[in-house]
Amino acid sequence: MAVPVEWLTLEGSRLNVYRGSQFLQAIATAEATGLGDIAIRGKVRLFGDRGSGPAVLEEVRLPPAARKTCSDPAKPRTGTVIVGSVEPGMFAANFNAGYTVGGVADQFDYRLSASLALSAHVTLIGELVGRRIDGIGAITQERAPHPTIADVDTLRLVTSGDSTNTNGVIAGAKWNVFESWLVNGSVAVPGQQQRPCARTGPVCVGLEVAF
Repeated sequence: MAVPVEWLTLEGSRLNVYRGSQFLQAIATAEATGLGDIAIRGKVRLFGDRGSGPAVLEEVRLPPAARKTCSDPAKPRTGTVIVGSVEPGMFAANFNAGYTVGGVADQFDYRLSASLALSAHVTLIGELVGRRIDGIGAITQERAPHPTIADVDTLRLVTSGDSTNTNGVIAGAKWNVFESWLVNGSVAVPGQQQRPCARTGPVCVGLEVAF
């Protein structure tokens, strides 16, 4: 079981273009802190020994009650994942692929990863991740006449309604500082179709401890 605590901050602005001139129409910031989806997982190894072999993982994600609003119905999600791994010594390779039902939309996820232990305390990690989300397409612009001003069109952001495919590469490292304490960091590089603007994705730094 995992019970995450999440912190999110957003900044945005909207420009209005009228007869070739740009006007700042709105600017907003938002910040939220609270519990994320509570994950309950179970895993069964099909065959193999130690760190190698295929397995099936079942997961249920329960949204916290505070998120049940009109804009976010916060439906539970269930997913089945096929997992496989090979760990010949200092090198390890893993893959997983699964389908999730519920939540905002059904989705298919896949992930390929590899790790190399440089020493007893430092491990390098590389991952290729991808996702297909059903029924939530890319954001596009829709032109419509202004309801009160003649000869003026407005542009609205709408979703295309198609499925969305995303992918990217993640590179990172883990450092075993002391006993069961880990410091990890990673940077994500989105796929070509997701980066007309951003060249890199989020940079994450975390601290983990096992009890």
